[in-house]
Amino acid sequence: MISEPPELWYDEEGYERFIAQMDRLERQFNELLFPTNINSTHSNINSTQLTKEAHAMKMNDAFPGKYLRADDVEDEPILTIKDLQVEEVGPKKEEKYILYFREEPKGLVLNKTNWKTIDKILGTDDTDEWFGKKIQLYSGTAQFQGEEVDAIRVRTNKGKKLAAAAALPAAEEEYDDKIPF
Repeated sequence: MISEPPELWYDEEGYERFIAQMDRLERQFNELLFPTNINSTHSNINSTQLTKEAHAMKMNDAFPGKYLRADDVEDEPILTIKDLQVEEVGPKKEEKYILYFREEPKGLVLNKTNWKTIDKILGTDDTDEWFGKKIQLYSGTAQFQGEEVDAIRVRTNKGKKLAAAAALPAAEEEYDDKIPF
């Protein structure tokens, strides 16, 4: 049998005690989630710093995807082409060409602009000749459904950084494991 709450809850003083008790429970709950007393191994870090650092991250880090986003290429990486695949992408499961790299686990969803730029950089429209070649990605903008959005772009080989990287042999080509017999 369920009993009625004590009569004192019905008056203002009882209600205030109830609210105070709920506040204490909320503080205890928050203390469990975000502790303020740090053990001795973290004595040089205050609890506010630890809490902020533990929860400070980019959305891209919190929800990593399978494909590169503009945020992923802010440092303008020079990457070696490893593979080109066709995959179903997005909620509509559209087939798209995905470029994969040796140095990066995420793939680049190719659009026509980036495809043409890669053709121009590498001097060939034959994708079989792309493998082992280096390209540089950077964050730019593009028009999408009438709006300017962040996008990944491919840089031409006019930059010193890319030209120097292109001069280096690809990892497979560095070693000649053939033994002449």
